Amino acid sequence: MANSTNNSQISELDLFSLQAECPNEIVNNQEVVGHFDNLDMSRNVLICNVKKDNVQHFLDGSAKIYYTGKKFPSTVALNKLYYFIPYIGKQCDLGYTGVRDLYLIKIARVGTRKEGTPENDPNDLRIVFELQFIKCLYEQYQPHRLQIWETFTDTTLKKLHKQVKAQPQNACPIEQVLEDIRPHIQYNDDALTSIDLFSGCGGLTKGFSMVGIRSIFASDIDENAAKTFCRNFPDTPFLCKSITDIEKNEVDELLEGRVPDIIIGGPPCQGFSLANKRRNKIKDDPRNKLFYGFVKFINWYSPKAFVMENVKGLLSMQNGEVIKTIVEEFTNAGEYGYNVAYKVLVASDYGVPQNRERVILIGYRKDLNIQPQHPEPYELDHLVTVDEAIGDLPQIGAGQGTEVQEYPQEPQNEYQRLMRANSTYVLNHVAMKHTPRLIARFEAIKPGQDLLDVWETHGALKRGAPSEKSTIKFHQNNQRLFGDRPAPTIAASFQSNFIHPHLNRNFTAREGARLQSFPDDFVFEGMRTKMSWEKGLSQYQQIGNAVPVLLAKAIAESIVKQLNTIEQ
Repeated sequence: MANSTNNSQISELDLFSLQAECPNEIVNNQEVVGHFDNLDMSRNVLICNVKKDNVQHFLDGSAKIYYTGKKFPSTVALNKLYYFIPYIGKQCDLGYTGVRDLYLIKIARVGTRKEGTPENDPNDLRIVFELQFIKCLYEQYQPHRLQIWETFTDTTLKKLHKQVKAQPQNACPIEQVLEDIRPHIQYNDDALTSIDLFSGCGGLTKGFSMVGIRSIFASDIDENAAKTFCRNFPDTPFLCKSITDIEKNEVDELLEGRVPDIIIGGPPCQGFSLANKRRNKIKDDPRNKLFYGFVKFINWYSPKAFVMENVKGLLSMQNGEVIKTIVEEFTNAGEYGYNVAYKVLVASDYGVPQNRERVILIGYRKDLNIQPQHPEPYELDHLVTVDEAIGDLPQIGAGQGTEVQEYPQEPQNEYQRLMRANSTYVLNHVAMKHTPRLIARFEAIKPGQDLLDVWETHGALKRGAPSEKSTIKFHQNNQRLFGDRPAPTIAASFQSNFIHPHLNRNFTAREGARLQSFPDDFVFEGMRTKMSWEKGLSQYQQIGNAVPVLLAKAIAESIVKQLNTIEQ
């Protein structure tokens, strides 16, 4: 993608007036613009995957070009696709003329050509672009290094140009931005170390790193979460594998002789079973394997401390017997056993703009003689609200946003300043596309309301019977959040659960990350959204599954403070 190498900007690109400067006869006179004897139209006509009512691929630079061969694909609607002939650009020595280049190539439309016709006669193509015109644009706009996205079909040009002007433009190539923010966290030589299990994208790890705790090994089974973790913690050895299959020797090889001071993680316990009360049988129950994988690491390394995060419902599972068994296992784990305490913490008490409740178990090795203490709530003058958390991000509509965007304004509060401390651009801020019907539903939902409040008019329709309302109703679907309050729990399904306080769309991944207190230089990898049958966690799911970063930071500060008492 092209960079801007000149600070001067062109106020507006008037494509119609530029086109009028080129005589019409040039269009119909191939002798004027060059010879095409060596151009095999049957092999050089390319199809771009951009429909005339969708410019997003042009805007984010992800347009793809497909080779047609000698026959147009029968599934392609020719009146909605654009044809590029890169060879023609070479005729005027422009060099590379791909669709993602900085200069502009007009579109060749098919005249009477029908789908499925095996041969392409050059005379059947209405060549609606001319090399003189390309030269004019190239020479005039090359110094400005502008990305010109307009596509040259007269019937769509004005509409596309209007959409382009309304879209936030990429401020910088994504590759350059990622390189600029590639993190290499500096730690003290005597920094405490952690092993991070069930790490997900790295919420706990990020919070612990903010107080100087170095992650020396991490693991998770999901490949997309692994990509995100490794992007943000490139110096941490990572093993993408089920914890039940990990052997000590492969971890030891990655640790290179280092021993962790702390083991942290959130093993799923929702399926925990006490069907057989005998302790060894509980360990063998397949539903309990993940939790005991966490215990396995404690048995291997006997760290000074551990932190385990889980859902609040853990405390009431099987009338409290599950948490009792878990505490017992930790009490007897490792070489010395652990002093263990658990408590429900509310994320908003620690500066997170979200009323998320989580059970946090903290354990200290018994030989250290430390009784676990959870962090006290911060003395806040008010709880951080949704508006305070995301109000400085680009206010894009449904289907808008690009890979890289500039901040539209300076930070307006301390939370925004904290989130933007190490970031120059906004990433992961692309809004999902919505149908007109869905947008009309969102318009009808007021703050604090959800789908059930507008069900009679805007309720979901039955699959296969679009004239009938669905009988399946979910209370939390399409809930519009209050801007002046903290968000409710941002779960893995938040991509469809919540509506922006002021815009008629769901939240973007970056807005969800802000509500989870991930700083803006934390980059999420993998697919943005996913269908139910697709493998791997989407960016939304990674964000929703994570421990809020500032909550993790508060826990880490408490751990460091208590472990420091050993030295004293």
